Amino acid sequence: RPESDDVAESLGLEILMEIIRATDGGRMLDDGISVIESQFAQAVAANRWDLARKILIEVRGLMADVPERVAQRLNGSLSKMADKRHFDQLASYLNSNPQINLDPIRDFLSLIGTAAITPITGMLGTVEHRPSRMMICDFLIANGRETVDLIGGFIYDKRWFVSRNVAMILGEIGNERGVTFLKKSAAHTDSRVRLETL
Repeated sequence: RPESDDVAESLGLEILMEIIRATDGGRMLDDGISVIESQFAQAVAANRWDLARKILIEVRGLMADVPERVAQRLNGSLSKMADKRHFDQLASYLNSNPQINLDPIRDFLSLIGTAAITPITGMLGTVEHRPSRMMICDFLIANGRETVDLIGGFIYDKRWFVSRNVAMILGEIGNERGVTFLKKSAAHTDSRVRLETL
């Protein structure tokens, strides 16, 4: 991509954020948030994870600098950005690019945060390459303490490798709420899951 395109893209994003910052509601806020969500979806569809990350940085920064009502709307927008379709796209991208530098993806995951715990955990069943799976496990261990019930629900997945990874994640998190799920994995029909639990 030409550098001039990146500059124009960044400038357009900054202008959009300033428009939202200047409003406290109404049609202008609705339109601005709609454009942000559309830009994010387009970035994901094009595997522009750098741009998706940039949008998340801008939105999170803006949330700290606007009235509560606007911040709540932006938080709702973040929830939409955590849609499962976006993480299905990410899984497909990771499967097609096993040698990529995962650092930008790690940044992206950290910025989307716990809003996307369920679809990110679901990626354990679709991501094929070990480095990518371990990146997901690391994210869940670091961010899953308050969402153990969501992560733990995947212990019942029919795919043994999903159950095994979830058992490992819950063990690393060390939250007492995870014990209920680990009891289930300790009685799993697959010995690989039982071994991970122990």
